[in-house]
Amino acid sequence: MKQSCEHELSRSLPPSEWPEIDRTLWQAALRSAELLEDGGSRARHAPSSNYKVARGCGLWLDWLVGHHLLDPAAQPGSRITQERVGTYMETLRKRASTGTIINRLEDLHAALRVMDPDRDGSWIRRLISKVHAPHVPAVRKRDRIVSATDLFDLGLDLMRRASSASTVLERAVIYRDGLMISVLSTRPLRLRNLIGLELGRTFV
Repeated sequence: MKQSCEHELSRSLPPSEWPEIDRTLWQAALRSAELLEDGGSRARHAPSSNYKVARGCGLWLDWLVGHHLLDPAAQPGSRITQERVGTYMETLRKRASTGTIINRLEDLHAALRVMDPDRDGSWIRRLISKVHAPHVPAVRKRDRIVSATDLFDLGLDLMRRASSASTVLERAVIYRDGLMISVLSTRPLRLRNLIGLELGRTFV
């Protein structure tokens, strides 16, 4: 029986449930570099990036399972055909945004480069470009952007207002928040670097 669309888009097979050949190739791609040996093709990618690709690959494999198209003995790259990917996209369109479809195609392309690097995957890139062309983001981030000048002024205003707070703790929190906003509007910092600043020592 064909699985529901909801299941197809929400269930991602974890690597532990992948066919053995897929799992072996993925683990090899994640292998760290040794002193005299190069690492796997995904070794230098961030864990979050590898997680995204693995999740996308798991969604694809589960979709194949739901349509009785998963042959565990087949080469992973041979399963990624234009016909199947086209049908997969139609399934995604029933529930997912254009941005999600683009992400899933990018995950498939990345997986193909891992599982079968010699197989031509340029058609997936062309397909991504076609999907991306008319894409309108579900949330228009540009409309929510605030200028650095406005942020700097907001921070100064908070610091000025801090003295009118009713308790010492409130005054400290409001002043701290204002200072952080003003500093970040003029000097963007990584969160770890911002948290590590100490007044009078690393922040003067």
